[in-house]
Amino acid sequence: MRLGFLTLLLALFGVLWVPRKLEGQTEVTSRYATLRVGGQLDLHYINASSDAGSQTFRVRRGWITLNASYSDFLEAVFVTDLPNDATVLDAQIRLRFDPGLRVTFGRFKRSFDVFVLNSISDVQFLERAGGIPGYDRCDGVGGICSYGRLSEGLLFANRDSGIRIDGQVDWFGYQASLTNGTKNGALGDNGYLSSAARLTLGLAEALTVGVNVTLKDYDVQTQLHRVDYAKAWGLDIQHGTWRDGLLIQAAYMRGQNWRLATRVRNTVPWFDAKQIQASWYLSHNSDRIVGVEPMVRVSIADPNKRSSNEGGMLFTPGFAAYFQGRSRVSANLDMYRSSHDGTFWALRVGTLLYF
Repeated sequence: MRLGFLTLLLALFGVLWVPRKLEGQTEVTSRYATLRVGGQLDLHYINASSDAGSQTFRVRRGWITLNASYSDFLEAVFVTDLPNDATVLDAQIRLRFDPGLRVTFGRFKRSFDVFVLNSISDVQFLERAGGIPGYDRCDGVGGICSYGRLSEGLLFANRDSGIRIDGQVDWFGYQASLTNGTKNGALGDNGYLSSAARLTLGLAEALTVGVNVTLKDYDVQTQLHRVDYAKAWGLDIQHGTWRDGLLIQAAYMRGQNWRLATRVRNTVPWFDAKQIQASWYLSHNSDRIVGVEPMVRVSIADPNKRSSNEGGMLFTPGFAAYFQGRSRVSANLDMYRSSHDGTFWALRVGTLLYF
């Protein structure tokens, strides 16, 4: 790499010399609630292949998180991303009737896709769906054809507004959501709602399997107010847990790419996608670094099963060095092989700091 990039890399890893007391939360009592104030700051350097993009810096996240606890029964969460137009990410009220029954109102993640439902504080990769700046060729959703890009681009997963129930009873977990079916923060625009549900079963202490289903409302003909539902389902398995040795997550998803729906006979092509990712957290008890974590991800996606020349494969090796708890410096290389455009890549180096 260029000398400038090597200098940048050394500067970013210099963050490892920050004081060990950086990570934590401030807790205050306000009226009838106990308020915990925290946040997250993610800074990324991105260098993409010459025919797809260029070098840039980005403030990927600048979150302020407020958790208000009124009692064991009632709590509220508010998260905003200040440098990115102060976008409200989470705004929810949760009622804890029992460990087996919680009810959440407001803005939250839909009950679909294990990779999206992973807390961002635990996600190893700098970009959950991968991505190549300047490349926008996946049919229907744009960007690259990866598992995460189809899941989020078709609005089956990620944040929405509505109501959710969830719970955990011994080895069995469940959640179900009813939401607007729109982008985060947008009001319902057609009078219909989207639904999603997820079930998990712990087969052993470190082995869990899950199944997801969803129905996503979409406009077939806006002027005639014709609405239909796109279907999707998925299976996943997880072995291990976060920052504790080997962690493997694998998933398969199949559904209808409603963004490619045609008005003739209302035909909707199907897509499928699969992804596996693995990481190995190794403790490193030095004064500055508490752990290191090599990682790898493979994602294969086809946005249109009717076409023989679509889709692609994403391969992402990476490495992270942790200097306290979840705070870390990471490097990922997203390499994408398109079935018709060739190969592209994007190098990301980023800090993920929690406070």
